[in-house]
Amino acid sequence: MKLIYIKSTITPKDYSAVREILKKERGEKLAPFIYKLSRLESLEQYLNRENINYEVYQPIKVNQKESIFTSYGKAIKDKEREKEAQELENAEEEDIINEEW
Repeated sequence: MKLIYIKSTITPKDYSAVREILKKERGEKLAPFIYKLSRLESLEQYLNRENINYEVYQPIKVNQKESIFTSYGKAIKDKEREKEAQELENAEEEDIINEEW
C-alpha cells in the first residue's frame, strides 16, 4: 500500500473525481488530503492532468529482527557506553550506601 498526500487545494469537482478513483481502486481516505491505495497509476494520471501537486509515500520494509540485532551488536561493541554504564552503576551504589548511613 502507498500513501498519497495532495498538497494543492482542490476544487469540489476535483475532489469528487478523486473520490470516484478511490472507489474504483478500492482506496481509502485516512485524513484530509491523505489517501491510501495499492495502485496509484490512475490517481496520479488524474492529478498530473489537472496540475495538482502531490507526494507519494511508500512503506519501507525492514526485517525487524535484523535491525534490533544490529543495534544491539553496536551497543555491545561500544566501549564508551560500557564505561558510562559502569560509572552510573558505581554512582548508584554510592548513593545507596550514603542513604543507609
